[in-house]
Parts: sequence; structure tokens; C-alpha cells
Amino acid sequence: MDQKIVQKFQDRFSWFPKNNPLYFKDQNVPMFIDCDEGWFDLIWQLCEDIDLIVKREGWKNFSVDQIKEKFAGLRFYINAGNKEVHDLVNKAEVDSYEICEKCGDKGSMYHGFGWFRTLCQKCAESDTKRTWVKVKDEL
Repeated sequence: MDQKIVQKFQDRFSWFPKNNPLYFKDQNVPMFIDCDEGWFDLIWQLCEDIDLIVKREGWKNFSVDQIKEKFAGLRFYINAGNKEVHDLVNKAEVDSYEICEKCGDKGSMYHGFGWFRTLCQKCAESDTKRTWVKVKDEL
């Protein structure tokens, strides 16, 4: 996602890191979200739900470690949490398999030369860099 979008998360959620926790702190690497904007609403709602719990529980050191796409699904890594938070993360990750990562419409899993993504038909067909083939719903 664009750095301006990441800034929205940083401005809204005090626990959203400014620097990427995957790098040494002295390297000052900016935090990023490694997926397309179609999952913005999904990730934003997840953060809103988590924020309520963070405030309710009074957690001071809670933060996100990484947000990315992997094997066509959302991965949302955090440094702590309880069952309620982990259940929210798990639900968002499962829901991501039905949301187009590019545009946010209803999506399905597609395969394209060793890469998997969740896309809508329109986004899959309009990609000029890769040919996407829809993965069968049932094998």
C-alpha cells in the first residue's frame, strides 16, 4: 500500500509502528503494508476492532510487526494479544480469500506462474503483466 495510506494507520492507531519492526531500530526503515489497496477496508476494520481491545485492556506495548499478502491471503502479524485479538486476526485472514486484493470487490483465488492472489475476474483479466487462471473451488 502507498505510504500515504500507511500514514493514515499510523495517525489513527497509536500502536501502529512508525518504523518497520522487522529491521534494526537504528536503520529507521519506514513501516509498510505489503499488499494492494483492495484490502484497505478489511485491515482498517481489523485495526478498529483491535484498538477497542487495546484500549480496554490498557496494553502499552502492543504493536503490529508485519502486514502482507502470502499465498493469496492476508497475513497480519502482531507482537502480543489475547484470544479475542487472535480470533479477529484469524477471521480477517480467512475473509481476505474472498476479497479482491486490488479493488476490494468479491474475489477468488487465482494462480499465475507460481504466484497466487485473490482477485476479482475483472482485475485478473486486466493484468497486463501476468496471465491469471482461477483456481477451482473444489478439487
